[in-house]
Amino acid sequence: ALAAMQARLWLMAMICVAMTRGAQIGGGVLCEDGLCGAGSRKNQTTGSCVSCTAGKFQINYCHDFPVCLDCLAGKVSLAGSSTCSSCPQGKIVKHDGRRRCYYCPSGKFAPLDTPLPNLCTNCPAGKTKKFVAAVTGCEDCEIGWWAEEGSSLGCMKCEPGTYSDGSIACTSCDPGHFTAGFAMTACSECPVGSYATFESSTSCRQCEPGSFGNQSATAVCSPCSAGKFSSQNAATACSDCQDPQPSAECLPCEQGKFHPITGLTACLACPNGLYNSTSNDNCTLCDPGKYSNIESATTCTLCQPGSYSSGFGAVNCTACEAGKYNPVFGAVNCTSCPVGLTSVEGSTLIENCTSL
Repeated sequence: ALAAMQARLWLMAMICVAMTRGAQIGGGVLCEDGLCGAGSRKNQTTGSCVSCTAGKFQINYCHDFPVCLDCLAGKVSLAGSSTCSSCPQGKIVKHDGRRRCYYCPSGKFAPLDTPLPNLCTNCPAGKTKKFVAAVTGCEDCEIGWWAEEGSSLGCMKCEPGTYSDGSIACTSCDPGHFTAGFAMTACSECPVGSYATFESSTSCRQCEPGSFGNQSATAVCSPCSAGKFSSQNAATACSDCQDPQPSAECLPCEQGKFHPITGLTACLACPNGLYNSTSNDNCTLCDPGKYSNIESATTCTLCQPGSYSSGFGAVNCTACEAGKYNPVFGAVNCTSCPVGLTSVEGSTLIENCTSL
């Protein structure tokens, strides 16, 4: 108590001396004339004391030092400061000539006790910082939403065909599943009679006629087996064809058409180069010397004179090459002109052969 009383008496005495001598008071300490207080420096030209600028400091009391000191890396100060300090939570040091504290931008944050106080850190994937002025760290995206690492866009809705259950990214729906809306938290199963073949489906397709689906979450529908049929979309089972007479849905193919697999509701046209003259389930290749350039052909056409076809399944005949001729229908090759004679392409008679 005695020491404290003595200190107060000394301070009062110094204040009285300072008032008579015009001394400065710096940082609570009385200084003699010509000496500067903490947070300022001595101007060597004018002899006056000048406050330290922002980003600098002077800790000494009653001095005549001509300079203020730079704050250490990661520290800041206001003008006239005697010390430097760290940025408050949520801010970092930005060295822009004034060394001030700034909020991290959206998608980034300033972690506590970081060894790099002048750098913002990206929010991890699946997290965001919504507001620039937020002082806390990053927040988890809601389920059904996602965010890339350090994204300034914040959390975004998962697109149709995907979902998020709280993980860092949206996940594609598996085959047999779908999502039709945004920000979904789970995928739905395709109902029976429908399917989704690919990942990221936004809807399910109905099983086509000739197939069926008797389970949910199906990636592909099953074809009707031999002797069965389905004539409607979204069938969950196939029906039996009636014996001994076929039902209206199970009919023999017309001529020119064929039935390559079971379960179809319509026969397919024989492609070019093939024909079907009966009601069987297969098309037949055109023989050499014949061709078919139409679908659903019931017969093949003979090649014209001046042309030929040498293989099975021709869709067109080939004109006889120069130096050859063909006078008949249905030729499989052309005849060469006699030695010393030639002909133009597509010649039909030996008389077309002339001297070279």
